[in-house]
Amino acid sequence: MAALQRVLSYQDLVSQLSTRVSPDHSCPLPGLAVETLPGHSQLAPQLLHSDGQTWLVSVTPLAEGADGAPRSLKVSQNVTASVQQQPQELRPIATAFNAMQQHLATSWEQQRAFVDGVAHELPRR
Repeated sequence: MAALQRVLSYQDLVSQLSTRVSPDHSCPLPGLAVETLPGHSQLAPQLLHSDGQTWLVSVTPLAEGADGAPRSLKVSQNVTASVQQQPQELRPIATAFNAMQQHLATSWEQQRAFVDGVAHELPRR
């Protein structure tokens, strides 16, 4: 449930940024990176792991720029940094909660793949 809420909040943020971003925009928010990319591309929000950090990343197409060239907005949120910004007493709880969410998401994906595989093997009537 918290992962869904995080993704929905993230999508809302991307929507708001996509109407206000310029090609040379820099984001003053800590743990958040915003950049424009050439071309129209789209990537649903997903967690990426790099150098011990976890990032929530998405790419959203933008309206064409003043020069008529298509462009996209890439938004990356450092999930690891958001945990580190918590008070010392809450960090272990936040880390454990995030690990539990990741474990549940992995389990649900495995279950979904299993059910899809079984359904494919069942005879059709």
